[in-house]
Amino acid sequence: CKIINSYLTLQTSHVKKRFCNFAFDGSHASWSRQAATLQTYNPLQVMNTDRHPSAPPVTAIIVAGGTGSRFGADIPKQYCLLKGRPVLMHAIDAMRRAIPGARLAVVISREMEPLWHELCTKHRFDSPQVVYGGPTRWESVANALRALGISADSTGIVAIHDGARPIPSPDMTRRVIDEASLHHGAIPAT
Repeated sequence: CKIINSYLTLQTSHVKKRFCNFAFDGSHASWSRQAATLQTYNPLQVMNTDRHPSAPPVTAIIVAGGTGSRFGADIPKQYCLLKGRPVLMHAIDAMRRAIPGARLAVVISREMEPLWHELCTKHRFDSPQVVYGGPTRWESVANALRALGISADSTGIVAIHDGARPIPSPDMTRRVIDEASLHHGAIPAT
């Protein structure tokens, strides 16, 4: 199973992005950086948005279990409004647009589930599968992988995106997924 840990925050078209490959065998201590496979990405490059029929299946996990304590709002930033809707909804929609047909899950804290369902009803938003987070980001991702039945032996690509990052570029997202299908994984970095 190829894991993509994706923050996708810098969207400036003139900035070059770099991808760094990681291997994952299912345990926290097993992330191994393979710096020799660093590749340059030109965001101005035109990309084919159609995935090949034999392309591996993609699952996107949107991690939104954080408290947003540094943000300073009354609620975590992923639930704050951006253009009239919660930031988290924008992040989920961005993944849906970038990788149509991908299996999606959102990781939230158990305490925020009533608010999330209330917001989904209010905004008529179709929530992906909800998974409860853990005390750390890593444990939240592990909970989602378990809930989705994904292990190191699974086939496919898992994209992990921060739910408080509402506007990842579709081209960047697809490029990271394409790179992950060629290598052990991919992560955008500057």
